[in-house]
Amino acid sequence: MRFRKLGARFTLTLMIVFLFVFSALAAPPLLTRYKSARYGFSIQIPTTWQIKEGFMGTLLIAISPLDDSLDEFRENINVVGEKLGRYMSLDEYMKISVRNMARVLTIFEREETGRWRTEAGEVGWIRYTHRQGIYRIRGLATVFLAGDRAFVVTSTAESDRFMKYKSLFELVSKSFRLTKNSL
Repeated sequence: MRFRKLGARFTLTLMIVFLFVFSALAAPPLLTRYKSARYGFSIQIPTTWQIKEGFMGTLLIAISPLDDSLDEFRENINVVGEKLGRYMSLDEYMKISVRNMARVLTIFEREETGRWRTEAGEVGWIRYTHRQGIYRIRGLATVFLAGDRAFVVTSTAESDRFMKYKSLFELVSKSFRLTKNSL
């Protein structure tokens, strides 16, 4: 009888340890809200990621730390924006975006497109792959339109590691908010 109680306690303890370890591994990273008064938007970014403003044509880029000594690619999230000069539907802007991506990105393949409803309104998204030097990249581009302004939040990772970051990329994209002074 005593052996059964010890076995049950051991099993219960082992289950608690596994639950604790796996829930800690699956916990999302801490996020902080980045606010751009200059461009009129805010977005949540992982606290451990490096943030640069105005880097290579972006309004903002957030770059992940390397995972380990073998990691060579830094996942990233960037925001770009533009004034359109005229009203454009989300469908029209998405078609133009896909066409431009196919023209600019090496071996571009659109995997899937869709729409989300966020606090910023209805947004379109494009999941795609392309080659960047030696890397096969998978990305998520989320399009936000407001009158004659467009913002695109793009998140990229190495193709074989994208699923590790997919929920984070979606969470960050959905956190995008416009403020009064956009562009």
